[in-house]
Amino acid sequence: MAIEKSVQIALIIGICAIVIGGIGAYVFLQTKTPSNTITVQGQASLKVDPDIITTYFRIETTGQTAAEAKDKSSEIYESAVTSLTNLGIAKEKIRTENINIYPEYDWIDGQQKFRDFKATHSFKVELGVSELEKLGKVFDAGVNSGALIDYVSFELSQAKQNEYKANALKQASEDAKVKAEAIASGQNRKLGKLVSISDTSFDYYPLPIYRAEESAGKTAKEALAGITPSQLEVTARVSAVYQIS
Repeated sequence: MAIEKSVQIALIIGICAIVIGGIGAYVFLQTKTPSNTITVQGQASLKVDPDIITTYFRIETTGQTAAEAKDKSSEIYESAVTSLTNLGIAKEKIRTENINIYPEYDWIDGQQKFRDFKATHSFKVELGVSELEKLGKVFDAGVNSGALIDYVSFELSQAKQNEYKANALKQASEDAKVKAEAIASGQNRKLGKLVSISDTSFDYYPLPIYRAEESAGKTAKEALAGITPSQLEVTARVSAVYQIS
């Protein structure tokens, strides 16, 4: 009998726990997502001026060993860095993007034959848009050292990205509120307090102004003679939830 009573008590306690848990979850969900709410998306796009122009270089070397290919690549890179710093460009404005070394093979009589090792080294050089007169010299410094120009683009520094992101998000949140007010008014309801808001995206794309594969035989120096900065577009989006009454 004592065992049966213990089982009954355990069952009662278990059922109570389930009921209380269910009630708690219901209350939490009701509190978390009020029933009388509307969700809106806000968006804002800004036209902004770039503050940097970036040249992307690529070095390609080969050797019978990985070390030989790497050493040749390093020699070209060090020569380019020396030439660039001699122009007054700070070393922190010259940054490696990627380094890769891999074997290359030829197919001869149906068999794979080792040819050499290839090393690639991609790096970029940043100039302020106020330094455009140095652009041709930057091209020469890289190319004369043995590097190739991949592409050139107008961009935003991280500081400017942060500044424009803050401005765009502010305008996007204002856009969300305007939409919420319009929706509430259209339903003869009043817009209540803001329940939640979050940023869903911030888009910014550099503007390429030269690509080697699309140059039609022109060098970067020829293609970009007299180039002037073009505006870029930044876009921010937010999602907001408002109460309505």
